[in-house]
Amino acid sequence: MIIGRKLLDLLTNGVNTEILGLLRNESSYPRILAKILGKDETHISKRLRVLERAGIVKGEWRRTGRKNVRLYSLNADRIEIVFDLDGCKVHLGSEEGGKMLIVTSLHDSRAPVPTKFVGRIEELQILESKKNFFIIEGMAGIGKTSLASKFAEKTKESHHVFWHALKEVDSFGFLINKLAVFLSRFQCLDLFNYIKAGGTDDAAKMAMLLDGIDSKDYVVILDDYHRCQDEKIDILLGYLQKI
Repeated sequence: MIIGRKLLDLLTNGVNTEILGLLRNESSYPRILAKILGKDETHISKRLRVLERAGIVKGEWRRTGRKNVRLYSLNADRIEIVFDLDGCKVHLGSEEGGKMLIVTSLHDSRAPVPTKFVGRIEELQILESKKNFFIIEGMAGIGKTSLASKFAEKTKESHHVFWHALKEVDSFGFLINKLAVFLSRFQCLDLFNYIKAGGTDDAAKMAMLLDGIDSKDYVVILDDYHRCQDEKIDILLGYLQKI
């Protein structure tokens, strides 16, 4: 099963949508599809196999002449991309009831497992001190993520750990939603319920986030912060650091 951003790439690729459009009319073979689209048959066959692994199309072997060929058809009569508080999902609708594929889940906030970690005793002691806001900085490749993940591993028995690796496309809304889902797992529901009800006041969201974090022992780690391009996330971190 293919999940994550690759699934969205499959559904938005121009050649793939042309293939799906042809299969919407009738089942077909790679050779016929390649001829209609003016593409190499091997290239079309590879795309069909990937779409089949993703559950978007289905194939079955048929005897044609003296050889076996694979006949492909759509595995859904409609495809919907849905964004909600739990993340991004793809619904594949069919007469048999359809199914749902998770593309990005806001429930996944697990820290990576550190491997081959040696030393850094002094740095770990600093992170384990009573201070509550840290910035780990340095050149790429020196082990900032490894240090943070080791700290998360050491503290997970006594704290609830939230981990998120920031990407250029991440917005304040996406991050605050993911934090709301994380807090809701521990019965801290104010922020989650506010967002679910359509609340839009960013200051109120930040205040509820702070109240939630203060209510129990949490560790919040934002990796790859240099990728952040949303100024509202900078404001959020400045707010948390100040308060």
